[in-house]
Amino acid sequence: MKIVMRIGCPRCPLICGISLYGISLYREGAISNQLDLGIRFLDLRIAHKIKDPDEVFYFAHGVYSLLTVKEALTEVARWLDQHIKEVVIIALSNFEGMNLDQHKDLIQFLIATFNKKICPKSVTPSLQECWNHSYQVILSYDDESSTGYVELWPQCPYWWANKSDPNLVISYLEDQKNEGRPGQFFAAGLNLTEDARYVLCHPCQSLQSMTRRSYSLLMKWVEQQRPGSGQACLNIICADFVGIFGSEFTQLVIGLNQIEA
Repeated sequence: MKIVMRIGCPRCPLICGISLYGISLYREGAISNQLDLGIRFLDLRIAHKIKDPDEVFYFAHGVYSLLTVKEALTEVARWLDQHIKEVVIIALSNFEGMNLDQHKDLIQFLIATFNKKICPKSVTPSLQECWNHSYQVILSYDDESSTGYVELWPQCPYWWANKSDPNLVISYLEDQKNEGRPGQFFAAGLNLTEDARYVLCHPCQSLQSMTRRSYSLLMKWVEQQRPGSGQACLNIICADFVGIFGSEFTQLVIGLNQIEA
């Protein structure tokens, strides 16, 4: 949804993020509600339906959203107009079914919609630097069609365990930390994944119920994390279905920024 954002901390703060499938994008206002909770990183996987007009794009995480990409990001821009000290990182990826002309259309939409709010990739974006220049959006665009656009940052690495067991997710994230952090923004994903074996053994459970059951364990791990530039420090923490727990997740991550690394 990760650099220095709203958290009011001068040193590499932790940022709260969501993957798209962790919220409902079937109604207007869904993203604004998440931003109100404190989410500042949006992991958005984009797709085009074959029979739809060329300029219409959706979010795709297993199923297509009803809300279009342009509707949702226009909502983000309106929210930022009302919160001029806030900064959001938006990571766009996948781009299922899109050709070069459609990439150009989407990129031009992004630039026109966020305009002077966009922090160019040539900037080292401290919170103060963003405030000084009224930058509110960092756009990561994971496709070679973004080459040559100063407004678009490269891919934001996402640590994704691809496991249904929360203990294995935590083990994976710890292994990644031990290997060292990337030299750029990166996200540590608490996302659980339903594999075929899990679905067969738990036919009446959903990804949301699986996440709800694992929430306490995952949050205990989050409590142990620290912001900063050290090898074991995290940058962005992403989770699914954070809205069902109110602001607990976001307040926990924001609170970690008050602890010395």
